[in-house]
Amino acid sequence: MGMYDTSLYYKLQKNDDNTFTVKPGGYSAASHATELDGEDDGVLYTSEKIEFWSQVGNNTIETQIEGFYTGGYVVHVDDEYIFLTNMAYSENHRFSLQTTDTGHSGLPICFLKGTMISTASGETRVECLQIGDEILTASKELKTIKWVGFRKFNRARIPESSRLRTFPVRIVKGAFAENVPHRDLTVSPGHRFNFDGALVPALSLVNGITIIQDFDVQQFEYYHVELEKFDMLIAEGAVAESYLEVGDNRNSFQNANTVAANPDFGPAPERVFLPEYVQKITSEIIQPIRLELFKRAEVLMGAARTADTNLRIEVNGQVIQPNTPCKKKGLYRFELPSGYNGDIHILSNSAVVRETSLINRTDMRVIGVGLSGIALVVDGMRREINLNVSTLSGFNESQEMEGMLMRWTTGEAVIPAGLVPATKESVILELNVLRAHMYWVPSIHTERARKAA
Repeated sequence: MGMYDTSLYYKLQKNDDNTFTVKPGGYSAASHATELDGEDDGVLYTSEKIEFWSQVGNNTIETQIEGFYTGGYVVHVDDEYIFLTNMAYSENHRFSLQTTDTGHSGLPICFLKGTMISTASGETRVECLQIGDEILTASKELKTIKWVGFRKFNRARIPESSRLRTFPVRIVKGAFAENVPHRDLTVSPGHRFNFDGALVPALSLVNGITIIQDFDVQQFEYYHVELEKFDMLIAEGAVAESYLEVGDNRNSFQNANTVAANPDFGPAPERVFLPEYVQKITSEIIQPIRLELFKRAEVLMGAARTADTNLRIEVNGQVIQPNTPCKKKGLYRFELPSGYNGDIHILSNSAVVRETSLINRTDMRVIGVGLSGIALVVDGMRREINLNVSTLSGFNESQEMEGMLMRWTTGEAVIPAGLVPATKESVILELNVLRAHMYWVPSIHTERARKAA
């Protein structure tokens, strides 16, 4: 069973507006919750049934989670609301419960279980590291481990809103530079790497070819390593950050309570200034980094990043090219065969927006070409097709661009036969392309890398 431990115990007053107020007389008392739903993910969720024990009363009770607040969760026991947390709160502190996600989920900044970390005695799996072990830093110095945090996740229990910031990012061997990392390296999306002094999170590096976010993994476990002072570790040969405590981010780990009574751990700062590093990643910083990673991907995988849309249509199994190749915005015409009968398929290269963009994006849409107009010329008459007509398929939601309505295709859009007037003459299809993107043209190696992720 998954478990979660806390070190502080508060009774709460529930207010008429459904907020809560901390009552006088909190306790420094260990509490322990065990999931009763059979999911071994170590994470608690609203309405989840738990077995709950606390030093206060020293008894075990079955109850359920009412909701979460930064640093802890609330249960209802014997007509009282109890707040179990790893953060201290003052009397009369007032708050609202978060009931749609875990209050201790945070943004994981960690290594996946099994990651090899460079130490004084060679590489060691991160889950085998212990407090007091010596780590070899990027500056070739030995530093002592102060704490190792861990957390388990289960795919089925991760809310849709938390997917991007939770699922692991896999960096293939050599993705950063020659033999860096020297084995595939998998980290949390928020884990930062040192690029000439700029600390860039893995999520900002995803390209879909050599740096891939894996949304299919069923269960995974993250670990992080804290040193006496923030520094750069070596993970699978790549330079990555050690754990940095800021605000309540330690509470995102299941074993956060292990430091609660330790005098070596003082209050966490709300912000940390690191004069040796750049932490605010602007477009001027990320663009050259992503461009170099694109070039590495092309070398490693044989893929090509191109602006060529490869726009074409298909009717009755016949592929028809436009009058001119589509590489930029403009009007493109296709002549359909006389007397054809069937749907018109608009085909093109496609890409996940964030994977081929130079700037840092989290846009997960699959896009082909951005159309601002579709028209059919039938028997000399030009007929516009409304971009928002419900029978069109294979399109993203419409958006305004350059003062006009535009819809991105997904790379395979369909104009149903019902929208095309019957005629024995030839038909001209006009597609007004307002936007194109950058696309990966994969090789066999690229497809293998995707399947292995």
